[in-house]
Amino acid sequence: MRIAPLSLDDPAECVAAWRLQRAAYAREAALIGSTGMAALHERVADLAANRTERFDGAWAEPRTPQGLLGLIVVEATPEGWLISRLAIDPRHLRRGVARALLRHVVARHGAEGLRVSTGEANSPARGLYESEGFVIETRGPAPDGTPLARYRLAAPRLSG
Repeated sequence: MRIAPLSLDDPAECVAAWRLQRAAYAREAALIGSTGMAALHERVADLAANRTERFDGAWAEPRTPQGLLGLIVVEATPEGWLISRLAIDPRHLRRGVARALLRHVVARHGAEGLRVSTGEANSPARGLYESEGFVIETRGPAPDGTPLARYRLAAPRLSG
């Protein structure tokens, strides 16, 4: 597996990212009982036009659009870096892809101010974040009313 920037200007990579996040967020929507996630309703054209977030992908070798295993997206905020998306191809869950992407972001951007949110009912994501040193900062509803847990990284665990 190799982690590298994902090019939304490349039509094949953009479509691969869109398909992956649709599958991942459909699974999460079923898990948390909500279809309100913006990324679930995003069109390919919306994704291609995104210039505010940084997309990195985890790729099987050799790198092809069909080999995209997962993606992580960060954006700068006044409080620090926000992980706005972490999506794994459902066929590749529980194989370390999400953990590798998360550690990649911590190594690249540092721990200070790093935040992420997930649905309260998304126990796999919550377990991952907590095992990597994230702590709940706040709890509250998303705009659609879905209960969210908002995390910040207290102390990264970059090994093990």
